Amino acid sequence: MKDIMMKKLLVSVSLLLLVSLAAAGSIGDRCNYRTNGDEECDPDNGVYCINNLCTQYTENPDGFCSDTDGTDSYVQGTVYFVYRNSDGEFIEGSFSDACLESGRQVGSCSPSRDCILQEFVCSPSGGMPYSSQSISCTNGCSGGKCIDADLPDSWVSVGGTYTQSTYPGEITGGASDEGSGLKNVELSIMRDSDSMYWNGYEWVSAPTWKSVSGLGEWVYAMPFSAFSAGYYTLMSKATDNQNNVEADLEETKLNIVVEEEGAGTCDYANNGDDECDTADGFYCIGGVCTQLEEAPLETSCIDSDGMNFSEKGEVEYYYRDEGGTIFLGLKMDSCSNDTVKEYFCLSPLPSIGKVFGWEEIACEEGCFDGSCGKAGDDGLPASVSDTELLEYIEKWSKGELGGTEEENDNVIQMIIEIWKESNGS
Repeated sequence: MKDIMMKKLLVSVSLLLLVSLAAAGSIGDRCNYRTNGDEECDPDNGVYCINNLCTQYTENPDGFCSDTDGTDSYVQGTVYFVYRNSDGEFIEGSFSDACLESGRQVGSCSPSRDCILQEFVCSPSGGMPYSSQSISCTNGCSGGKCIDADLPDSWVSVGGTYTQSTYPGEITGGASDEGSGLKNVELSIMRDSDSMYWNGYEWVSAPTWKSVSGLGEWVYAMPFSAFSAGYYTLMSKATDNQNNVEADLEETKLNIVVEEEGAGTCDYANNGDDECDTADGFYCIGGVCTQLEEAPLETSCIDSDGMNFSEKGEVEYYYRDEGGTIFLGLKMDSCSNDTVKEYFCLSPLPSIGKVFGWEEIACEEGCFDGSCGKAGDDGLPASVSDTELLEYIEKWSKGELGGTEEENDNVIQMIIEIWKESNGS
């Protein structure tokens, strides 16, 4: 009796197993994804309902969307996606940002109402995990991204006179870019006494640019032992993500002096150099009585063009801050699109602290080479002297006259023609 009951139990279990196996559809079985999803197939073993048939699918069945650039209109990004349509089919693909002109995809287009950037993003729409946005590009569109016509800007924050006790151990500065963003910042350090450049290990004759750490706020570590007494010229140069390179580079002077032991501290802001032995060449530099080879000069500021927006000028300055540190250098008027950055001397001239300022002015006829108002419709100067031609040729050799190599070559050819007309050639 017991054997008969055991056989019936085994038969029942076997039937249940058969029913369970039958419930899990095999490859090729019919199914209805719209009604039952994958329930009629065997998703645990990679069999899904695709186009009304249970079908093997070995890839990741979870839908996803990834975007390489987010919503950055200055970078051509790509959206990668996987999703299932209403018939259960797995749709895999990608779309890259593209330039459209009158709704048609083009390699590039000039600024107009019909020229837009089609920016793909991971924002669900119409049952798909992605969608696209239409972005108007101020300077036109090229290569699936808005054209960045803004040049980056950078500056050196560490300048003036330093001794071993006041030198911070590093050169710091900052940089900015209003368009595609900063790609890198480089620093040039020249020893004025022999025009040698620091290459990271030693002083060499060839002009050298060293990469710094950071972008918006950057730093370059350099030991005091690398310096000898004297002046150094520091220049930074920024490049943005569309390879636009900063054009008007500013010089910052660094003065390294030898600090004598026992010279003592001082308060320049309140007492000037009175606490130091000026008869023996000691002056209050950075709060320390420091021996200099030459006495500090009087505060000065010379502006070559005044507040003349129609002429590229330069401000040559020399001043000491509240700690007595000496600052000297040159600031040149510069352009950013149609805006000129005009440097000027403060009036009255302060006895301590920065002696110059600047104002940014929009140019009605455009801005060219640090000036506005003189440029014609083509954005070029009305005349070019021999000296100016040499300056333009130097800028051309550095690729600073245009955003591309072709533009750079075209501008120098037009400059030469203007120079010929100016000299009656």
